[in-house]
Amino acid sequence: MSLSPSPESSGRSASGMVIAAVAMVLVGLLAWRFIGPASAYARIGIGLWCAAWIAAPLWVMARGEERAGTTYDAVSTRERLWRRATERHDVVLAAYAPYETDPFVMLQYPAISDVTQEPTAAFFEALGEAQALRTETYPDDPRLIEDYQIRVGRLERAWESARRSAHRLGRSYLDEEDAAALDQAIKLLRHAQGATSTAERSAYVDRAQGLLKDLASRGVIVLPPRVMGTIEASVRKQIEGPRGDPDA
Repeated sequence: MSLSPSPESSGRSASGMVIAAVAMVLVGLLAWRFIGPASAYARIGIGLWCAAWIAAPLWVMARGEERAGTTYDAVSTRERLWRRATERHDVVLAAYAPYETDPFVMLQYPAISDVTQEPTAAFFEALGEAQALRTETYPDDPRLIEDYQIRVGRLERAWESARRSAHRLGRSYLDEEDAAALDQAIKLLRHAQGATSTAERSAYVDRAQGLLKDLASRGVIVLPPRVMGTIEASVRKQIEGPRGDPDA
């Protein structure tokens, strides 16, 4: 519950003050009219009375405008901070996307998907926390905006740590035999790209897919669903063949 006066209540207060001031000034003028000329001090007092009641509503209205301006500036600043946080969040998501969708990138750095690696686990935890606080539209909730900014900052640091760790490790943390199988799968996928016939491309992709599924089933690597989807889509494409392909 906000303790700050709303614009409507502030407006009503200012209007009430103006009405009261007009009434008090009229009272003062009537008193001035009926006080005799000998009452100089009384006249001075009445003049000060009227001046005070004229100044009071002006001061109240000025304060109301100042508060309104301050409130607007605070909201505008929070919205800029929220938008900046969503932009930073998007930068991380864009940087991570190839590791989730491009088989060659992911297979080159498999640790980026392996949550048994501490930096990777920390990244996915930070990613989940930031995603949970993200909203599609400006939330106008100072506490939520502050928490979201903090989570995005953690996500940025966690991503950089996970990325560096995955690039440093490459495939070196795998057993020699498993690393060789993964390397073979990458080569087969590259051969598929350069194959000149549908049958040849399909054979390369099938063999690569078999190696990768074996590695994944044994927990050697973690294949993101979108990576497998890309490979499987490639298999379907090779089997169906492009329109007009004489080998299809």
